[in-house]
Amino acid sequence: MKISIGILAVLLSIPSWGKATPVKEDFSAVSISQSSRMQKRAGAFLGVLGDPFPTLVGVNLAYNVFDFLRATAGLGQVSASVGNSSASATTVGAGARFLVPGWSLSPVAGLSLAYVGYSSTGGALSVGGFDSGGLHAYASLGIDWQTASGFNVGAGYNLSTKAGVGGMPYLNLGWFSDFI
Repeated sequence: MKISIGILAVLLSIPSWGKATPVKEDFSAVSISQSSRMQKRAGAFLGVLGDPFPTLVGVNLAYNVFDFLRATAGLGQVSASVGNSSASATTVGAGARFLVPGWSLSPVAGLSLAYVGYSSTGGALSVGGFDSGGLHAYASLGIDWQTASGFNVGAGYNLSTKAGVGGMPYLNLGWFSDFI
C-alpha cells in the first residue's frame, strides 16, 4: 500500500516537472565591495624596466581616482654606451590605468603619453629604441595588486605606438597611503 501511494504521488507530480517556479529576486541588498585602492588612494612606485617607457628605473606618482581608474605620472632615465659613443634618454610620462573594480588583484590595461629627451655623444646610438627625442604613446597590459596595507606590485608589458620602438616588460613596486 505504501509503495502504491508513493508511485501515485510521483505520477501526479510529473506534469509540473518542466514548469518554472517563479522566484522573486530582491537586488536592493546587493552591493559591490570596493578594493583596497579606495582606502589607500595616493601612492608612489618604482618602475623597473619601463615605467614610464622607456626607462631602466623610473620614479612614479599615482592616484586611484576611482576603483577602476588610476592616474600615473613619472620620470625615468636609460642610457647606453658602446666604445666612445654614448646616449641617454630621459622620459617624462603620464597615463591612465584601468582595473577591475572590487578586485585588489586585478588585470590592468593602460594608455600613457611620454616625452623622451634624447642626447648622444660620439655617434648615433639607439636607447630603448629611440635615436631622437619626442612624444610617443604607449599601451600597457598586465596585472596589479594593491594590498589593504598599501603595498603595491604590478607587472606587465609596455608597447610603444612609435614605429621601430617595440615594447618592454615592466615591474612596479610601491606603496599607497590614505594621506590625501
